[in-house]
Amino acid sequence: YVPVYKTFRGVYKHQYEFTFALAMLAGLGMTHFMQLEAARRRRIFRIGAFALSLLVLGNVVIYRFFSASLAAAKPPASATALTNLELLVPLFFFALSLLILWFSQRTVRPLGIALLVVLLFDLASYGHFFHWRTATFNPHARLQDPPAVQAVKQREPDLNSFRTMSVPLLPYDYTAFWPDDENYEAINADNISMLRGLSNVSGYDVLRPVRSGELSGSAGSAIAGFVQDGQSFGLADCGLDLLNVKYVLAGIGGTQRQKVSYQYEGIDFSVTNFGVNFEPGKQWVTYPEGAMASELALVTMLASSAHVPDDTPVLLAKLFTRTGRVIELPVKAGRDTAEWAYDRADVKAVIRHRRAATVESSPAEGFTAHRYLARLPFERAEIERIEWKYNLADASLYLWRASLYDAVTKKTTMLSSYQFTPERWRKLGEYSQGGDVALYENLRAMPRAWFVAETKTMPTAQVLQTIKTSRLPDGAPFDPQQTALLATEDKKPSISLSNSPPNPTAHTVTITQYQPHRIELVTHTETDRFLVLSEIYYAGWEARLAGKRLPLYRTDHALRGLMIPSGTHRLSLSYRPKDWRTGIIAWMIGMLAVLGCQVFAWHLRKKSRPAQSRFGLRGNFT
Repeated sequence: YVPVYKTFRGVYKHQYEFTFALAMLAGLGMTHFMQLEAARRRRIFRIGAFALSLLVLGNVVIYRFFSASLAAAKPPASATALTNLELLVPLFFFALSLLILWFSQRTVRPLGIALLVVLLFDLASYGHFFHWRTATFNPHARLQDPPAVQAVKQREPDLNSFRTMSVPLLPYDYTAFWPDDENYEAINADNISMLRGLSNVSGYDVLRPVRSGELSGSAGSAIAGFVQDGQSFGLADCGLDLLNVKYVLAGIGGTQRQKVSYQYEGIDFSVTNFGVNFEPGKQWVTYPEGAMASELALVTMLASSAHVPDDTPVLLAKLFTRTGRVIELPVKAGRDTAEWAYDRADVKAVIRHRRAATVESSPAEGFTAHRYLARLPFERAEIERIEWKYNLADASLYLWRASLYDAVTKKTTMLSSYQFTPERWRKLGEYSQGGDVALYENLRAMPRAWFVAETKTMPTAQVLQTIKTSRLPDGAPFDPQQTALLATEDKKPSISLSNSPPNPTAHTVTITQYQPHRIELVTHTETDRFLVLSEIYYAGWEARLAGKRLPLYRTDHALRGLMIPSGTHRLSLSYRPKDWRTGIIAWMIGMLAVLGCQVFAWHLRKKSRPAQSRFGLRGNFT
């Protein structure tokens, strides 16, 4: 609910004020500590040392008894290894700081300087070991354009005319996906994309506006803005189209050191969650891209399904082969899947289906929760598409992992819930550097700016729903090339457009200059027209035409839009945030106030100084 902050995703948005406040409090506390009497300082120091010892001892005990639970999240280097410099160096500086503080009780100035030197080296060591790694690689070599980025640049003469998106697919362990994994560079992740001259739709970590994340399907992502909603790549969703995403670099390799797959009965399953919760009426589509297989293997579980009878078909998987054949594989309760809380006492007393083959179990509140393995054989074929249709009306099924298995070659194809539909995404090839990367071209990507024939106003929730489904609230199809969506909550003036038939030559827009803080365009329209820019709507942007300021509208949930009068015009947009100007003025006033206080204090000291004779004697002589 805090202004400005509420526009960002919530994972990291409080780290800045927290770390700043912590540093300021530490400084104030140390200043107060050094001003105390020596006896009080020694007493506080002893109490603090005792409390710190208890804290360290508590952490040692926790690690000793809960090391198995922490194993999944530990850093690549062993946290207990005595040769782990990532821990030894900070601990060394910590111990050295304690020694300096101890001896500083007797002599302050020399040891204070020594403490400052230790602080500088400690901060430098943090930067060196950031992300739990030792920076032994050559950064210049790793920041060179990988093959997939080279392919994009060869296809596009103007790098400012489109955006890219980076997506790690299967198999992937997200906990290891950081700069120590070479595939981080191979898929051109958002934080390094700008170094290569490519615009990444995820921006720069960590603060990203919530609305842009909702549009791209990455809202709530704690991992560098990666898409969490696989439907964002589907036919119905046009969020990425509106964001001018023309290329997707999808990592299809694994990380260098982490486990990326499970194996059950000889079949590999990705560590990455398939992540589809099938509820009443839900359907899904998966594209294996012609994988040869003779068996579909699933890891699933049912919820709220105690009443479901044995052998009830809960999910239907329709496999479409390259030859046009359709294979239907039902997933049945009891045979292939079962209730996740099967062993809970109240559920076990009334459940009506068997417990399927268990492959994954975990402790729950008073019982053991389960996930189940289903193996559905079929006649060997190349599978182009899988359509999933859920059958139950009063229970849900969660699909954790899915794989196609070929019994002849013993090869497993791990499936992803991401819907790279061939009608929308053209696969340009696969490239290898540290890990495999698939390059896709979005055939529906919108340009950076375009004119629409009409605008429609509706509540914000309906705007987002329309973009995600390509259906207007009345059921009519939504075409972002012809219609712009405005939110009623923004309370902007109404917009009226003439219903002239579409004419590509009658309404044109050309970007002549594109910079992070300034965009210049040349527009030509035969009638007044509404212009949509694939740029994030953000407070502080101003639009001017012939020196006159034009109002900007939040358009299509997160973009900018404005009315352009008929004729040929030069339009400029510049970032001039009011908060920045206010901050500059406040800073200048603050500096003047500080200087004024210094001058006033100096004047008071001078005025209160005793008179001094020309012989250097203080006092008044009459």
